[in-house]
Amino acid sequence: MVEHKHPFLVFDGQDRLHLPLTIFGKEACMRLDLKTVRTYLYSLLPYFTWLDTDLWQMRQRQTWDAPPQQVRRSIDDYLVQKLQCQILPQHQGWKYVALTAGTKSTLRIFLAALKLYYQIMRERDIYTFANPLVDSMSATIAAAIAHLEREERETVVPPMPAKSGIEAPSPESKQRLTDSYYKLEHEEWRPQIIDDPKLPGYILAGGRQISLKYTRQRDEVVTFLLFETGARVSEICGLMLSDWAALGTKNKARAFSKGSHGKRIKTVSFADDTVILLRRYFDEERIRFDPHGYSLDLYLELAARKQVDLSTIPVFLSSQGTQLIPKAYREHYWNPACQAAEIEANVHHARHWIVNSFVRESH
Repeated sequence: MVEHKHPFLVFDGQDRLHLPLTIFGKEACMRLDLKTVRTYLYSLLPYFTWLDTDLWQMRQRQTWDAPPQQVRRSIDDYLVQKLQCQILPQHQGWKYVALTAGTKSTLRIFLAALKLYYQIMRERDIYTFANPLVDSMSATIAAAIAHLEREERETVVPPMPAKSGIEAPSPESKQRLTDSYYKLEHEEWRPQIIDDPKLPGYILAGGRQISLKYTRQRDEVVTFLLFETGARVSEICGLMLSDWAALGTKNKARAFSKGSHGKRIKTVSFADDTVILLRRYFDEERIRFDPHGYSLDLYLELAARKQVDLSTIPVFLSSQGTQLIPKAYREHYWNPACQAAEIEANVHHARHWIVNSFVRESH
């Protein structure tokens, strides 16, 4: 007798070996402990049995290895009929699973097990489609935002190791994104702020509730640029008039990037409406703090005559006539605006939000 070397042998309702689940049991044991895999299998068996015996599923010829859209229809039916959940489709593409009084306690285990099952089946080339339990948009967004967060934690000088005690460890993101197609109620990782298309509006509305005597136009233009360009706040505050004028003082400007040591190596683009606001700021609010008192057109005229170097003229000025710094913008506008809008968001969320928006638009 040949030893099968499988920790579990799984049989279907007709006492035939269910090879995919048997393979899943063996592969899962390489990643999880035996007790967890057994729990996963017990949560999956009722679903596979239901899929093989439910009259409606049989009539529709629904099988576990169907394309993702069909698999999700079967999972939706099972969640509602058997686990007594409410399924709420979201405009972003994924589905929100709301719990009811009758929801079975095995819900989370079932979804985790099924997601791992399809992952293993894909790795073994048994399931030839994308994992139906993974939302491709969320996965792309999560990867992009994780990359941004790593960039934001890096410094030009490498930080001391955590065990040195000299520097505090970098805080992890409070809003960890999930790539799951089914997102559960009450889970800590359920994204809200950067997934909300109205986030820029919340910030601007909050900003209009705080007292700003002299810099409202400046702070609103900086906010628009953050959400439209995806640039860092240091890159927006660091814009010089030459960066904008070099590209025609229209809807593009040159900017430095992290690690470029001040060299203008990238171009940022923004909306035509923001161009109007930027010009208005330059000639109405900014001119009051400009040491020379020059308008935008006068600066451009003087530059054409070689009488002024636009690379020395900041686009955004403080009320003291110096270049606006990121710390001042955060403390003077962003943080009070978020507090007034009753939301938790740091200035880096503007970059995360635009990545989110671009990915969803492309999908």
